[in-house]
Amino acid sequence: MTIRLLALAFPLSCLLACLLACAAPPDGGSAGPGAAPGASVLGVRERGPYLDVVVQDGDETQRRFVPVSPDCRFVLTAEARVAFHSSGLAGRFERSGVLCTAVGIGDPLMSRSNRGRGGMGELIPRGQANFRELYRDDDVILLRGRFPLVERVGFTGGDDCVAVVRNEPACRDAAEEGVASIEFRARGKNTLALVAGRELCRIDLLALPPAP
Repeated sequence: MTIRLLALAFPLSCLLACLLACAAPPDGGSAGPGAAPGASVLGVRERGPYLDVVVQDGDETQRRFVPVSPDCRFVLTAEARVAFHSSGLAGRFERSGVLCTAVGIGDPLMSRSNRGRGGMGELIPRGQANFRELYRDDDVILLRGRFPLVERVGFTGGDDCVAVVRNEPACRDAAEEGVASIEFRARGKNTLALVAGRELCRIDLLALPPAP
């Protein structure tokens, strides 16, 4: 009788083990509190002291800046499956138990932020930004300095941060001047933008300054 019960219990234990193995997050990534397992890394590009990362998480495409570090290079490789923890300033990515903390936010966080938007009517808040060029390539220009109004999109540290803009005429003009008005818009694509003459230079991403 005892032998028969053991024979019946053994296949059940094997089945449970298989189910647990199938439920494990891909690439060994953990799915702790606040994590969204199964995000896919669509692209990674090094830009100065940062990695510019695009991740597909369900139906949402997210853009983040992370430091250039061994951990972040390991976690965020093209086509990798990662867990995303929505904590801190810009969240954390995890793969196989290794963490990479993001230091910069882009869309959709910037464009969909509702902070400070209620009851403003047609008023467009404006301040003065002062900055210097930190990095440039064919696609983007990184500007480091003081950028008021960034708290409107939930970013802290506007007294010293990095704004990522496109390498376009209006943004090149602003970069050469080193000073420009900055505006916040409650609607439309130019949530935060520098004013260069009669043109707007959209800020696509905000990041903490690189570590010394």
